[in-house]
Amino acid sequence: MSKVILICCIPFCLLSLSFSQIVETVTSHSEIRDGLHTDDQGNIYVASGGFAGFTIGKYDIQSDQFDPSFIPGFSGPVDVDFYQDSLFIVSNYDSNNVFAYNVNTGINDTIATGLDGPSGIVIDDADNIYVASWGGPPAYAGSQIHKIDASGSVSVYIDSPTLYRPQAMTLNQDGILVVYSQQKLYKVDPVDSTLHLWTTIGMKLGHMVFRQQDSCIYGTAIDLHKIVKIDTAGNLSTVAGTSIGYEDGLADSAKFRSPLGIELSPSEDTLYISEAGYATSTGRIRRILLNQLVSLSEIELTDVNLYPNPTKGHFTIENKDGEILKIEIFDAKGRLLMSKTENATEISTDLKGYAEGSYTVKMTRDQQTLTKQIIKI
Repeated sequence: MSKVILICCIPFCLLSLSFSQIVETVTSHSEIRDGLHTDDQGNIYVASGGFAGFTIGKYDIQSDQFDPSFIPGFSGPVDVDFYQDSLFIVSNYDSNNVFAYNVNTGINDTIATGLDGPSGIVIDDADNIYVASWGGPPAYAGSQIHKIDASGSVSVYIDSPTLYRPQAMTLNQDGILVVYSQQKLYKVDPVDSTLHLWTTIGMKLGHMVFRQQDSCIYGTAIDLHKIVKIDTAGNLSTVAGTSIGYEDGLADSAKFRSPLGIELSPSEDTLYISEAGYATSTGRIRRILLNQLVSLSEIELTDVNLYPNPTKGHFTIENKDGEILKIEIFDAKGRLLMSKTENATEISTDLKGYAEGSYTVKMTRDQQTLTKQIIKI
């Protein structure tokens, strides 16, 4: 899958200020629980989870609608990924198998059986599928990773006591498989599939994803209710989240409840998180706008919004009280593209003539400011 890489640079005049990223809720539903996948259009697919989940849901980014039963017929789906242009690969925890759902025919084929509570999925550039086994009842003590090659052959890739309930996996900048187990990250030797300790992170991870823009791995610290980042040297830092709860806004004050799945938008500007919301029955898809930086010195407007986002070009700014609003639009490098002042309750705005990608819309009234990222597709 090809990705457009956008690099965000902070304008020189802003370097002396302090900035934070933004956490927003995309949608909520009781069937949002586990692994995520995004397609080339930015649509989000989410697994409903082990222990009696049955579906893969779809959030349509154009219509801003969530269909919890977009693909039915699974048995405890934990993770989902797209394969060879027409297949969704889904790990079925409850039935110990892996399905390949054909989007053209609607047929669910079983491509691996007899696994021990299959969980996380990773697909490499050679079309090999790696499936971790978290472990099914009653022991819940999985220690294997299976490999399904492009011909459909299934083999045990790793079986090691070093692994305990493996689920979070990703490929790093060198194409090396990185696996989480017992608060540690291991790199897998592609020659003999042996595990080599890379770094100790001291926390439990649900899922992981690798971001090319900064060569960092992002993960969900499910028990600490945080989103974390591991750089190429193995150093750990918090991206967002403070404590258990639910709160959007600045990343360093936002709250999560049992974040589990994690995935990037096609442009890697946005990080999506599925929030299982254990004990509340409220699952959510949240997003962190990685390339949108908001000054901590600004007071945020609360009665201004914009939609649709993403957009094909035209979007509307909702200015609820109709007072004078200054609107500035910047590209991903921080260059001002347009500026205008309006006093309507609905302000029509257009990115016609500009390339697809990420833009920043800054809206100011008196001393209050709201900064939003918008994606043109």
